[in-house]
This record gives sequence, structure tokens and C-alpha cells, in this order.
Amino acid sequence: MTLYGKAGHWGWVEDIVIRWPEGVIDGFGVRTAISRFYIPAEPEVVSVTLMEIQLRRRSYALKRPRSWWKTLHAQKLVMNRPVWRDNGDLVGRIKDLIIDENSLAVHQIVISRGLLEDLLHGALLVPTHEIREDADGKIKIFSNRAI
Repeated sequence: MTLYGKAGHWGWVEDIVIRWPEGVIDGFGVRTAISRFYIPAEPEVVSVTLMEIQLRRRSYALKRPRSWWKTLHAQKLVMNRPVWRDNGDLVGRIKDLIIDENSLAVHQIVISRGLLEDLLHGALLVPTHEIREDADGKIKIFSNRAI
């Protein structure tokens, strides 16, 4: 996903900061060619479309020190991050998010189970209320349904 402002494209979304267990986006970690910024997910700051995040004013992009980024590990949702079952089996990797563009609530997480499995059966859609991060920092699916 790219970041777009009045002057055009100027960065790309690297991290999405999510408030767990509610599954609501708190902000976006954005990288430009030379810097890294945090953009709060507030309606007066950004609007989200299918392909981009539109920043209303560049001044809303906040610089944060490296130590601040390290403290967000438990809240960051990084694409291609592994997802596990509650019993410890690997399910797949985060491929995409399905969000409500108005409220910025994450409704489902798309999990890829591998190229062949995705072609034969499709990617796995998991509601956010079934996903949690454990004490070790692993994203796990807590569900009674078959995966």
C-alpha cells in the first residue's frame, strides 16, 4: 500500500499498528526513501482506499525515534509474518487485511497457506476475534473450526 498526498506518492506503508484484541488500526508505519514516519489512523489525518492511504497534510506524519519503533513489536502487523494454530502448528503467512475503510477496523486477516494450497482451496480468511498474539510474540489462531 502506498502513501499519497497532495504532491503525489511519497512513501509506502511498511507496518500497520493494530490495537489488540479490538482489531482496530491505530496508525501506519510509513517509509520514504530516506526516513520513517508514524501516521495516526484518525479520520481528520488520513483516508484509506483500496490501493492507498491519502494523507490530508504532510505535517501529520510524525518522526519517531528508533527505540519507539522497537516498543511496538506486539502491535505491529507485518505482511508475510507466520501465523500458528493454538497447538503450535504453522498455518501460513499473513497475506492481506480486510478492513472497513471508514472505521479502520480490521475485520479479517487473509492467510496464505502456500501457492499450491491457495490455488486449490483459496487463501484462508480469519476474523480478527479469532487471532491473538501470545507471550512469545507469535500470532496464533484460536478457533474451533477446521483450518
